[in-house]
Amino acid sequence: MSINNIIQNLAQIVSNTPQFSTVEAERQNSGTLQLAPGQTLQAEVLAALPNNRFLARIAGELFGIEIPIIVQPGETLEMTYVTGEPRPTFSLSISGSSGTSTRISDVGKWLSQLASDNQPKEQTAVLPRRDFILDGPPEDAGALANQLREALSQSGVFYESHLMQCFLGERQIRDLLREPQGKLSQITKGNPKTDSPDSRAAAGEEEAASHLTEDDLPRLTAGCKPFGPGDYVHPSAMALVKEQLQSLSTGIFAWHGQVWPEQQMDWTVCEREAQNGESTDKEWETTLNLALPNMGGISSVLRLKKDGLHLSITTDRKASADSMRDERDNLAQAMAEAGVKLMEMVIEHEEPGT
Repeated sequence: MSINNIIQNLAQIVSNTPQFSTVEAERQNSGTLQLAPGQTLQAEVLAALPNNRFLARIAGELFGIEIPIIVQPGETLEMTYVTGEPRPTFSLSISGSSGTSTRISDVGKWLSQLASDNQPKEQTAVLPRRDFILDGPPEDAGALANQLREALSQSGVFYESHLMQCFLGERQIRDLLREPQGKLSQITKGNPKTDSPDSRAAAGEEEAASHLTEDDLPRLTAGCKPFGPGDYVHPSAMALVKEQLQSLSTGIFAWHGQVWPEQQMDWTVCEREAQNGESTDKEWETTLNLALPNMGGISSVLRLKKDGLHLSITTDRKASADSMRDERDNLAQAMAEAGVKLMEMVIEHEEPGT
């Protein structure tokens, strides 16, 4: 699903509300219609046609449309473009109020620009994020798993859902301050309980977070207010919002960087529909790609299904593949002790470039 698909779905939802009516149009000439879902357009009514239809000029093109309100040739209507398939479709405000339609268009244009590759480069510094997940190679797998989970949770991609959980009492406010968007809050600035010279430093933020109460929660949303005409998020959060949109479009959370100093890792997590025909079942899939000093390149795919874990590993060193096969039983036992049944483990050796 692309960003345009998301905007199109939004426009379709709004067009199905009682205040709006969906208008299908018949284009009078051929060619590609260069319109973006959510775009607001002026429709100039040119002439009345048989069967309660009208000839209208929209975006410089002629359309035959059926308008569900009383109009006369010469009038101009404001419409929102919804989709071009199977035919051009627009949303028209029945009440004549264009406020909501225009607002959707503004947000739609902003989202399209933000998601495009040719958007203007932001001059504002981006929100700080952790340089490394670990300070060094993990001594045990449990430590790595916990740090990966924490890195995912504190990435900022899920900040809005975490904010809702905080309102519901399901998450601590101090946890929100550890996320990138939490750095924009005013909680540690001028708070008599936490004000100190180093309150904006990491240690100071931890100290400030330890004193927070529910009364401080509203100030966490201070960074969500518009910062100027056409601004919907803080300028420093633009890159992160784009990442959120990409995750929303693909359904995949992706992390790329150094898991510890000088150790690069690519990591993705996604939720998939079960492949057994039962639409109610969900399967979690995560991939890890990294090149280890002693074991070489490792690419692993873990699928957590209803029956247990299915694991597929590919390595570019035969010795590494043999070593992992020898440890299969130990891995299965360790996972069983953790409450996960290892259903399948496939280990393959592939030479680089094959």
